[in-house]
Amino acid sequence: MNLPRIFAALILCSVVPSLHAAFHTWKVNEIYSNADGSVQFIEMKESQGANNQDALPGHSITCTGPLGTTTFNFPSNLSSSTTSNKFFIIGTSNLVSIPGGLTPDYVFTNSGPFLSLNSGSINFASGFDVVTYTNLPSDGSGAMIRSGGLIAVTTNSPANFGGGSNSIVPLRFLSNARDGSNLIVTFATATGTNGAAGPNYALQTTSALGGTNWITLTNLSGNGSVRTITNSISASSNQFFRLRVP
Repeated sequence: MNLPRIFAALILCSVVPSLHAAFHTWKVNEIYSNADGSVQFIEMKESQGANNQDALPGHSITCTGPLGTTTFNFPSNLSSSTTSNKFFIIGTSNLVSIPGGLTPDYVFTNSGPFLSLNSGSINFASGFDVVTYTNLPSDGSGAMIRSGGLIAVTTNSPANFGGGSNSIVPLRFLSNARDGSNLIVTFATATGTNGAAGPNYALQTTSALGGTNWITLTNLSGNGSVRTITNSISASSNQFFRLRVP
């Protein structure tokens, strides 16, 4: 008469371990750095369609390169145990404020660049995932992304645990030309997270470099496309121009 109870207890014991939080199915999916390492991120991807992979405290991720090893210790669990096929970002604190950036899930705590510039080796959770890279792009646009067992160069595309995605767009002029009394400039713009309206871009001018008297000529919001601005210029004095995202 007690057999059904014993059998039920055995079933319960076999199910409980699968509900325990873990961490081991995360893999390095994308790495990014600008030229001086002031903007960087590592994107992790859950690789096996598994939930309950949110238990990251007690584990770390390191990067070893020619100048030594940097270490980030995970301070807290992810915000949800629903982790299947999701991403999360470890990035610099300024990732949220640059054109095309987004909010990282964790912020690097070291004082200098976390990722070794050009080449290095990333180790997640003491060997659960190891990625070695060379020729990490530094143009502000390119990143390295996992494609099967290879790391390929592509346009950066960070995605965080909350489902936000974007693409960092370097703040720079693509071209400039004079057409009579007009200056014509072009530049790439970023969107906001998940395609929302992007940041405000201001074209400014001054007659003397090193001063603080920059005059805003025009403003426009980023939309992910290359924008063109035509502005009249003076023929009798020097003018300097800059592009700024306040």
